[in-house]
Amino acid sequence: MSAVAESLPTEMPEPILFTDSAAAKVADLIAEEGNPDLKLRV
Repeated sequence: MSAVAESLPTEMPEPILFTDSAAAKVADLIAEEGNPDLKLRV
């Protein structure tokens, strides 16, 4: 039996900057759909 070592990244990627304009657009899209349970995928 052989074990496989899984290496994990040592550095975190840069966070995504979510502007006020982008937040407003997402809010508009959610309101347009009429479903407040919708989530944003990136």
